[in-house]
Amino acid sequence: EVDNNGKQTVYSFIQVQCGEVDFLHVFYAQPNMTVEVSSNKNKEIGFNVYEISGRLVHHEIRQITRGFSRFDLNLQKKLPDGIYIIQMTDGNDVSTTKVMVH
Repeated sequence: EVDNNGKQTVYSFIQVQCGEVDFLHVFYAQPNMTVEVSSNKNKEIGFNVYEISGRLVHHEIRQITRGFSRFDLNLQKKLPDGIYIIQMTDGNDVSTTKVMVH
């Protein structure tokens, strides 16, 4: 999707079941990566962003509240074009999705 200013937005939607987390949506609009999570309880969730080569480019832990949470990951810089793997950890459960950035 391209807005009126020519800014390109890439979306990746994935519906997952990860422990007590009902779903995870990831939106990338350079340089921000927005995450939406729904959980049936307050809990700590870990997020990792990997290049397709497997190199970790970002790690963050967030405390989410019961219900719907939406927040930006604190990426230090704009991601270069490519495919990235977003990993969410919820205790012993792990879920992943891919995001294409271009």
